[in-house]
Amino acid sequence: MGIYGFPRVPIACIAIKGYRVLLAYGFRHKPFGIRPRILNSECTNFGTAPEIVLGDDGGSSDIDYTWPIQLGDGRVMVVYYFNLENGTRHIAGTILAVQHK
Repeated sequence: MGIYGFPRVPIACIAIKGYRVLLAYGFRHKPFGIRPRILNSECTNFGTAPEIVLGDDGGSSDIDYTWPIQLGDGRVMVVYYFNLENGTRHIAGTILAVQHK
């Protein structure tokens, strides 16, 4: 298992607390959505780290351009370009509580 659509899908990543890397990208195939993964510090589990689904209700493949940032309390906010029912495009965001190791 890898990232479906890579390398054409833009990917953003940040180092997060616990010496890991959060990688976020748009899933541009049905069901359309935004999907981060949490990788080990060496990023050697790129193809096997479980996907976290931040909704699967995108209206088309015109989504993505993720921008993750770690908040002061350790949570991560992922901001992204999105659309619902292939309608008006907008900027959205989701805040994740990340378990620290």
